[in-house]
Amino acid sequence: MSLLILFLVPLFWGCSSKPSDRGTLLIVALDTNNASTPGHSSELLARTEEVLRKRFQSLGIRPSIEHDPQGRLWIRLPERNGNDLVAARRMISAGGVLELRLVHPQSREYIERELRGEGHEVLHETREIEGQEVVVRHLVENKPANGITGLYIENARVYEDPIRGAPDIHFSLNPEGARLFAELTQANVGRQLAILLNGEVYSAPLITGPITGGQVSITGQFTHEDASDLATLLANPLEVPLRIIEEQAY
Repeated sequence: MSLLILFLVPLFWGCSSKPSDRGTLLIVALDTNNASTPGHSSELLARTEEVLRKRFQSLGIRPSIEHDPQGRLWIRLPERNGNDLVAARRMISAGGVLELRLVHPQSREYIERELRGEGHEVLHETREIEGQEVVVRHLVENKPANGITGLYIENARVYEDPIRGAPDIHFSLNPEGARLFAELTQANVGRQLAILLNGEVYSAPLITGPITGGQVSITGQFTHEDASDLATLLANPLEVPLRIIEEQAY
């Protein structure tokens, strides 16, 4: 194994810190067919590497990241306990994709009658009501409203709701995102807006009036750990899905 690694080293590009003596090697492939923004492969690799470094930093991990001629990332994680490795895998695989989608104005009626509006799909939201988990179905548009996605997020943080005593996630949109969000809420007062993370509905609040300033909150049944992870993912979204294709100890 050591001879193989020595042979491969000259084929890598990019600067990285010296890997620790023992740990886990993850070889990661990028699905460039589904990139959210165009870009040269080398530029996309560099941006993806930077996002992963920020995500790992939130876990207190300093990995060695390199890439090979096939455009795959070789991520060497220093020896960690099992829970840390699970979290590291999640930070690689989770897209952190946020979308804001409008709910059909007759969502409940359509779902009860098993109707499907054109350009809509049924998604599920899990709520806790009187200590019981309840699944609510929403008929939502299948594209982001006004094109608003997580790429417009400037920062995200966890906020402790003083009334519920539970963590929420607050995020700020950049100026362009704030403008789009203000236009969206002004034009759709009285409708529900579904907030999706990685394709799952976390909440679907009613738009009661125009919202300016680009400040948005996500209320859900989060643990503090889950809320912290989601805030990290939202603040550092990936432009392209990643897939771990090989994992080995070194």
